[in-house]
Amino acid sequence: MILAGIGGGMRALGGSAVSSHAALAILVVAAVLLDLGVIGDQTLGRRAINLLRPEARGRLNGLFTGLFFLGAAAGSGVSGLAWVTFGWTGVCAVGAAFGGAALAVALTERAGTRRA
Repeated sequence: MILAGIGGGMRALGGSAVSSHAALAILVVAAVLLDLGVIGDQTLGRRAINLLRPEARGRLNGLFTGLFFLGAAAGSGVSGLAWVTFGWTGVCAVGAAFGGAALAVALTERAGTRRA
């Protein structure tokens, strides 16, 4: 999640870089960091799912994959609207909002686990 957040911040910087070469370099690094963050999130999510109920791994993995796909589709749709309305800044804001929501959920779950 941290890598994805850093990648998102770098995307916003890449849109305002002085030279086109610097902007491209920043966006490439941001894309790699964002991809590493997403892959790490998926890996940890699948690990957590596989530890829940071994007899239901297939169903739980299918549900996880389906929900991940729906989230990606929703993000793409909202990002498209943000691009048309607000341009690159809007797309970066949507990415930051989704990342912030994921962080809030993770912190809420962690706090709930500590209380129990």
